[in-house]
Amino acid sequence: MENEKLDASQKLIQSEEKYRTLIERVSESFIALDTNWNFIYVNNKAEQLLGRSSVYLMGRNFWEEFPEGKGKSFYKVCIKAMETQENIHLEEYLQVFEGWFDFHVYPSVSGITIYFRDITLKKNAEQELQATHDRLLFHVVNSPLGFVEWDNQLRVKSWSKRTEEILGWSEEEFKTQQKDGLSIVFIEDLPRLTKIGEELIGGQVERNSVQHRNYTKDGRVLWCEWFNSVLKDKEGKVITIMSLVLDITEAKKSEASLLDSEQKYKLLFDCNPMPMWMRSFNGPGIIDVNESACGVFGYTKNEFLQMDIQEFINPLKLERFFIEYQKIIPEVKNLGVWKYRHKNGSLLDIETIAQDIIYKGEYVRLTLAIDVTEKTRAEEKLKKSYQDIRQLVARVENIREEERTTIALEIHDELGQQLAGIKMDLSWLTKKLLVKDELIKKRVESIFQLLDETVKTVRRIATKLRPSVLDDLGLSDAIKWQSLEFKKRSGLEVHCIFESATIPIPADIRVGLFRVFQESLTNIARHAKATEVTVLLKWKEGLLTLSISDNGKGFDASKTGHNKTLGLLGIKERVIMMGGVCEVISHPGKGTSVVATVPLQDS
Repeated sequence: MENEKLDASQKLIQSEEKYRTLIERVSESFIALDTNWNFIYVNNKAEQLLGRSSVYLMGRNFWEEFPEGKGKSFYKVCIKAMETQENIHLEEYLQVFEGWFDFHVYPSVSGITIYFRDITLKKNAEQELQATHDRLLFHVVNSPLGFVEWDNQLRVKSWSKRTEEILGWSEEEFKTQQKDGLSIVFIEDLPRLTKIGEELIGGQVERNSVQHRNYTKDGRVLWCEWFNSVLKDKEGKVITIMSLVLDITEAKKSEASLLDSEQKYKLLFDCNPMPMWMRSFNGPGIIDVNESACGVFGYTKNEFLQMDIQEFINPLKLERFFIEYQKIIPEVKNLGVWKYRHKNGSLLDIETIAQDIIYKGEYVRLTLAIDVTEKTRAEEKLKKSYQDIRQLVARVENIREEERTTIALEIHDELGQQLAGIKMDLSWLTKKLLVKDELIKKRVESIFQLLDETVKTVRRIATKLRPSVLDDLGLSDAIKWQSLEFKKRSGLEVHCIFESATIPIPADIRVGLFRVFQESLTNIARHAKATEVTVLLKWKEGLLTLSISDNGKGFDASKTGHNKTLGLLGIKERVIMMGGVCEVISHPGKGTSVVATVPLQDS
């Protein structure tokens, strides 16, 4: 009997050891509590997790050791399990351990067994995964692109709201009608898209983007761009195809319109009879040129496209050309005349018209060239002819002035002396003759008067031809004298203002400005109907200016016929011959001003 008890005791011990060994091998934490919530078993994993040894915990009350758990979900679950004797599973975040735990509670009439493990890492991963999913979903929902998930038969698994907005069908409608992705492809694009779909389903292509036309629910046809990616399982079999779809109908219309515009532009460019070329801002070369330019400049198109602009422009103007080239030209602008090099080495005068445009996605300068070489040469010849004529007129005018001076001197000196001699001889005769006849006396007196008038006339003619005051006293005094003479004849008041310092004035300019003054007074007397005249003579910064202004009726120069302005034309030409400029300012009812300005160096 004692032997049987000993054998039974040993078997019990061995059984408990096997049970203990099995429990310790459990990967999860494990505790057992009696009906009073006292610890009756704690395995090694539980010791590590709870931070207390099994020796310490044995016989102690669970809720006294961990009072912070009372009233929480885990506490309520344990109470409920004991009351209902039902197994319960729970996941809960425990603040005391700062982590998530997974509990499996198994009640019995003798107590309760609890398996638990730390699932914080798993929970964090799940939360991160959920956050990633939420972010992805947010982008899918708010993206301008629609999202579609297809199975490996191109049937819809999911379909975003944006896709519904683009194509018209809701996800449920598309699924209910059992449509696949190829059913909404425009019939003309179907052969190409069928092949692309087979490549995606078969896994030959993992991602692609393709543009094609799609039908919408209401029968319209849209251009869409699809971005497709495949998801495979471990064996490499395609399980899902994910697509992003973008409505590009308007872009396609713009593209077609742009292509049409470019074709029209190209036609206008290539067939234009005027030479044209385009030059990029990113390099020194010409990127396109039309046949007209090739004909004018002698280069082939290939030679043009390989040419550096420095070989084309007059080298003396290169620096200014590049400065001008940096300026933006948003609208058509005439850049003036530049010299361009012909293939034979000669320089052509080219009137350049340019505008900056977008060509093939970049800013370029479109240049239209007008060959004005012959026009320029003709203008230069005409200008030279004008210069020759003016020189001739100036020479003739100088000769006239010299002849006037000579005639004035001869009249004044020779004829004046002769008249004075006649008067003296007549006076001598009168004294010698004792004339008593009253008739003869009167006749003699009449001869004396005639002689006096003749002398005055001679002096007046000589002065008209060349006022001696102009040579003796200068331009200012000559103007004063002429102003007094003009007042005697016309009754008009002439105000003279001289702001210039006393400076020597060359004879040709002195005479020229005096003649301008005389001609202006003549015009005023004939046409102005003025009551007064103001004359201003000033010298400043190397320029001598004579201004003659009246308060007369004025005129509109743009409406005045040529025949009525010959006097003014003569004045202008005289000033030009002196190397100056003449401006006539006049308005109806506001008088007229003639302003002559000539260069004059202070000697």
